[in-house]
Amino acid sequence: MKRWVISIIMTCCLLTAQAQVREEGNYLFVMIDSVRKLELCIARDPLGTEAGVGISQYHHPAVPVTTTGRIVIPSSVVDCRGKRYDVRGVTRAGLQGCAELTEVVLPDSCEGFGDQAFQGCAKLESITFPPTMKVIYAKAMSGCSSLRRVTVLGATPPWCDENVFDEQTYQKATLVVPAGSEDAYRRAPAWRRFKFRMTKYE
Repeated sequence: MKRWVISIIMTCCLLTAQAQVREEGNYLFVMIDSVRKLELCIARDPLGTEAGVGISQYHHPAVPVTTTGRIVIPSSVVDCRGKRYDVRGVTRAGLQGCAELTEVVLPDSCEGFGDQAFQGCAKLESITFPPTMKVIYAKAMSGCSSLRRVTVLGATPPWCDENVFDEQTYQKATLVVPAGSEDAYRRAPAWRRFKFRMTKYE
């Protein structure tokens, strides 16, 4: 009797866990907000252990463009077979067009943004790049017209295309960098274009 009950409980738990992840080819759809029923699309490397947020097609953002408020991107995801993938970045156009998004929390595992990763996120007010960030490609933050604070936690400036940010962002947003790394950012492409700066975290 006890074994039968335990078996039922374990089966229910397994079904619940699997309900949080569904697979389509090389993509995982991971439930990250059960209240809003928000799924994050993860493009995975079937031969490795790395994954990126979003599908590399303009009409397939990682989250619905109607998503509002704050989302937290996980540092890793597990597929239905138990294989774990570390989330290494946001792929091309991964969160493009999410105009109602106000905040995105990136995992410490994040290393890069693809082209137009956050393009058109017009209500995004701030973003913090983890110290692991290495590269940000063209127009990744273009159209983020509300962006007023950009925090970079790495002492070494990530490689960054000159047109990652709009001119409005360069003129009005505050760039926050680690104390002691100001000169490195003043010399680095793209980062040197920010008009306002802070040199320590609050």
